[in-house]
Amino acid sequence: MLENTIAAAKLNKAKIMFPGNVYVFGHVHTDTVGEDQPFAPHTAKGKLRVRMEQMLSQSWRSDSVPYTIVRFPDFYGPHVLNPLYGQIFQNALIGKPMRWYGRLDVPIEFCYIEDAAKALVTAGLSATTSGETYHVPGPGVTTPKEWLDEVRSVAGTQSKIRTTPGYVVTLAGIFNPLAREFREMLYLKEERLILNGTKFRTKFGGILATPYRDGIKKTIDWFKNQHPQIPS
Repeated sequence: MLENTIAAAKLNKAKIMFPGNVYVFGHVHTDTVGEDQPFAPHTAKGKLRVRMEQMLSQSWRSDSVPYTIVRFPDFYGPHVLNPLYGQIFQNALIGKPMRWYGRLDVPIEFCYIEDAAKALVTAGLSATTSGETYHVPGPGVTTPKEWLDEVRSVAGTQSKIRTTPGYVVTLAGIFNPLAREFREMLYLKEERLILNGTKFRTKFGGILATPYRDGIKKTIDWFKNQHPQIPS
């Protein structure tokens, strides 16, 4: 897909906007992670992501195909229906348990999906961002426990928080390749990794970062609209 994207961008003289993630860093031991953080992936997905970013860089150098990477933490919001975050909101609305994998007390951050989109557009419309990478953090450091409590509060239900520790996912991975792949990435739910947005703020004058409660309310409202049978 990326090879085709690069070929199409070259043909049409277009700029590639690439939403990066934190898989490329592997384990980190700094308070926040800036754009100069070395890549040290230890997972298959992380190594793949490094190769993809290297492809973009090579195409820029050799064929002058412009690109910009905007890197985000995990995101949530309307239309985000992945099995982890989408299910959390769906369950919270009907009072079912919210499932979390990993630790509940680890420092973590989330990016509201509409903020991520606007950051991509902002960087993409600039004529001076080609070949650059920018980190866009969330509105602040939280924990899974605090964030899930906020989801439950806004949903107005008594949903319980259920955790699945890493060793359970490891056992499941013996028989299930998807569980094995998920276990490899579970370190992101067990270790601190917070992005530093100084470069983006300096370049564009700030970062749009919807407060967690506001973003959660917008997300809850969207899920309610998708399922009108859910009581308001």
